[in-house]
Amino acid sequence: MSGYAGNTSFEFEIERYKDHDTGELLASIKGTNQAEAIMEDDGFEYEYCPIVLQIEGRSYFAPGRLHGRPEDCYPDEGETEIESAIGPDGKDWTDQLTHSEHDALIEMIAENRPAARETWLLSQIEQTGFIKS
Repeated sequence: MSGYAGNTSFEFEIERYKDHDTGELLASIKGTNQAEAIMEDDGFEYEYCPIVLQIEGRSYFAPGRLHGRPEDCYPDEGETEIESAIGPDGKDWTDQLTHSEHDALIEMIAENRPAARETWLLSQIEQTGFIKS
């Protein structure tokens, strides 16, 4: 596998529940069935609020060298990170993501390899005038 590096941007929808008493947005309604908790006898207790985030992320991977003399070998190296998750209010929601939302975004950013590979190839040409293999 050859290396890659690049940035990506896409929309991602998260689900929150707005507590009508406090106005607080909750990722889940703890200790109860969410579908039942949304409706009380006298009306709605929670309001379902889907929120669309604009995600910016980056990812890179550099393959290691696993054969040859030990002093010439090194492991694979890579990193994927969420640079921002901007909500409709213009605020960054990165710190408010649940673990599962965060993990899903990291996977989506890492899997955007065609765009990342194209960026990596262009950076190689810019840096060296040719593509390293």
